[in-house]
Amino acid sequence: MTTRTKSTLPASLLTAAALVAPAHAAEPLEMSKEILAVQVRKQGFPCVDPASATRDPAASKPDDAAWVLACDGVTYKVKLVPDMGAVIERMPDPSTGSKTSQP
Repeated sequence: MTTRTKSTLPASLLTAAALVAPAHAAEPLEMSKEILAVQVRKQGFPCVDPASATRDPAASKPDDAAWVLACDGVTYKVKLVPDMGAVIERMPDPSTGSKTSQP
């Protein structure tokens, strides 16, 4: 005796869902500002109250995502490199145009 199980979703819906899914799902489109802030702090940079993290497409490469992390009073460019520490650069303060030294 053979038993068949019924799918809870019709095959046409499953096919449509697969077609709608983005082809570049592996590409990081959004990074948590808290995750970036933890990495920045682990590497010795101060980051109090992270406000935002936005991807920097001009500085990003396929395997090296770059982000701009805004913390209270300081902004960093954070380049995530797989299996290595992040490359962190303190961005100039727009009001003074200067950077402070890195740790």
